[in-house]
Amino acid sequence: MKNANYFLKSVSLICVLFCLGICASGSVVSDTIVIHSVGHGSLYFEYKKLIIHVDPYSSQADYNQLPDANLIFITHGHPDHFDLNALNKIKNDSTEMICTQAVKNLGSFTGTTYVLKNDDSTLIKGISVKAVPAYNVVNTSYHPKGVGNGYVFTFGEKRIYVAGDTENIPEMKNLGKIDIAFLPMNLPYTMTVTAAATAAKIIKPDILYIYHFGTSDTASLRNMLSDQKMSIRMGKSVYSESDKREVTSSSIAPNNENTPSFYPNPVRDYMTIYNLNPGSSISLYDLFGHLLIKQYPQSEGEHRMELKSMLPGMYIMKYQDKQLVKSSLILKE
Repeated sequence: MKNANYFLKSVSLICVLFCLGICASGSVVSDTIVIHSVGHGSLYFEYKKLIIHVDPYSSQADYNQLPDANLIFITHGHPDHFDLNALNKIKNDSTEMICTQAVKNLGSFTGTTYVLKNDDSTLIKGISVKAVPAYNVVNTSYHPKGVGNGYVFTFGEKRIYVAGDTENIPEMKNLGKIDIAFLPMNLPYTMTVTAAATAAKIIKPDILYIYHFGTSDTASLRNMLSDQKMSIRMGKSVYSESDKREVTSSSIAPNNENTPSFYPNPVRDYMTIYNLNPGSSISLYDLFGHLLIKQYPQSEGEHRMELKSMLPGMYIMKYQDKQLVKSSLILKE
């Protein structure tokens, strides 16, 4: 009977796929990196089933709604980078924190803690990480040399530099090949617009995130870097990239500015639909084609659908507007 039921479900799934116009082809993603730029100096990565938070800060997100951390990296001890309220919401019994000696000396984090000082390297949970200097050269009292860290993460073939709170410092010339860089740009604590542009030209990442930028003139920065071959991103966003450059349309976070995308997949509690057009609708079906949820987003750009009450299994998510219909298989964990 188990085989018969499996056959019936398979036939039903094939019928539903054809009815909804889903393309079932695509390559399995290997070593996909998903970057969540949360805001201010906060971000987190998804890689090989790991969640890696950097400087979580409560003012930027409801950390009750964000995934628990396998690893937490802290650049320095200022409260907008070392926020115990945010840390405790994403910490579990197996979470490990990597930080500076100054942060550990505060003695307020009760979980497993490892210290990296400038130029230390480590391999933790299969991730290669190097701590690099982060400090001020003009206003040295804000971030003295040797106290704070930046971090260079190696995810497969990709190297990602998270600068922390720093100015344009000579050590940036020795970082090696950087694929993606996060550089701060807010006065008086980090870099001026000109200094950030100079640092970007030294590092030459393929993708530049300007984060922790406060009220700085971001338009001027774009103008200063207009002759550079780098993609510039600012503000809260989600980005993903695979080392092998082979992805299915529904398996990763969106990096296409025009096509609606469903993320994450697999999903636990919430599905976010990006790049919405006016007058769109979002529908969720079971594999037999029964409509379970239908919502009409009130704004363009992004919509969040709660799926906490749904049982684990396969579903079909359908997006529709006046010009486009797009459907994808969704795995609810």
